Amino acid sequence: MRSIRENDILNILKQEGEVSVESLRKRLFVSEATVRRELKSMEQKGLIIRPHGKAVLNVGFADKNAIFSQRENVASVIKDKLALEAVKNCITDGKVVFLDASSTAMHAVKHLDNFSDIIVITSGIRTLLELSKTSIKHYSTGGMAMPASSSLVGQTAIDAVNSYNADVCFVSCNALSEDGFATDSSILENDVRRAIMRRSKRKILLVDDSKIGKERWNNLCHVSEFDEVYCNEMLPDNILREIKSFKLIKV
Repeated sequence: MRSIRENDILNILKQEGEVSVESLRKRLFVSEATVRRELKSMEQKGLIIRPHGKAVLNVGFADKNAIFSQRENVASVIKDKLALEAVKNCITDGKVVFLDASSTAMHAVKHLDNFSDIIVITSGIRTLLELSKTSIKHYSTGGMAMPASSSLVGQTAIDAVNSYNADVCFVSCNALSEDGFATDSSILENDVRRAIMRRSKRKILLVDDSKIGKERWNNLCHVSEFDEVYCNEMLPDNILREIKSFKLIKV
């Protein structure tokens, strides 16, 4: 059963999307330590995300998918830097690239337009919109649209993915668990990601620090299945030992 304070915080977040720890302290008439304890408990339940002194409503709890516009605003600068460094290190002219429907992978689009003769295939609806503003040759996986997460899923999408051979893929996840599993709250999105990874020679995971040490209920895969992992914070030693190549990106 949720506490009164927890319900108060959720009601604020439903109205505003995100709120600072300081604002909650003032509104709830409690100490900062009390707010942080409450937020930690809510995060462990999957109700919220906590990027840098804020609380953000996680409407992706259980099998409901986080509203893309809210996810896009979480650590946007960090995500853009991760995507930029991955593009610089992994993309050259003539490459075929898979991008999943994550907000992090979408940031790669703006850094791809200077390459020649590349092809991008994506399961992201918003990513397709961004690609349409460029000169990049691009394809959609098609599939069932999930408006809340701006993603295309289902067997149609998987069949489309299986018809391509890509040089590299960029994918992300909702959370990176303490034992090194990339996890998500959507089985359907993870099914498409697995297909994308299978059809890519080089597999890249982009994950920002707000996701470290957290866990959602569906495992995508272990970090050892990726060729490279990009993050803006050093990962725990037990995870680093399992990663083929780790790139620490300073923001």
